[in-house]
Amino acid sequence: MKRVRILSVWWAATAIATAALVPPRGLGAQGTAQGIKVHGHWSIEVRNADGTLRLRRDFENSLLDGGRTVISQLLSGGGTVDYWVVYLFTLGGGGPCSGGTCNITEPSGPSTTDSRNLTKTVTPGSQLVLHGSFVATTDAAINVVGTNVVTTQTGTSLPIPYPFTSATLASAISVQATQTVSVTVTFTFS
Repeated sequence: MKRVRILSVWWAATAIATAALVPPRGLGAQGTAQGIKVHGHWSIEVRNADGTLRLRRDFENSLLDGGRTVISQLLSGGGTVDYWVVYLFTLGGGGPCSGGTCNITEPSGPSTTDSRNLTKTVTPGSQLVLHGSFVATTDAAINVVGTNVVTTQTGTSLPIPYPFTSATLASAISVQATQTVSVTVTFTFS
């Protein structure tokens, strides 16, 4: 009887130790899915001069290496964000703004940009939302969009722009002079 109890205790201990070493079913497949992810959702609206909506396009974009770098710097205390830039242009040259590329910055950005009305807000769900607009000065087709974040690294006074996200559109967005282009970029984290 004593031997049966010892074997029962041994089997129970072995079962508990084995269970601790084996991940629950289904978790093994999540190994590469774990971690922090940054998602960028874009909405672009083009409105005619009378305010009527001509088109709306929604799509996702990709975090660039510069985005990874700036996130690491900010989380480590190695820099501060000066301002954000949202840009749109035509691959191969040109774009709907006088200089080709349309740059929308926060009011603290350079005065040479096409529009300085970019706002950034954090929603109750911890989303970072960038929103701004510009009026096209030329007829063009937008097929590349992205964001830059301009930071100043700790110990320096030189602002450095980092390409944060970018997307090449599968089909271009046609814009005519005098149309207003409104852009909303929503960053979520999971």
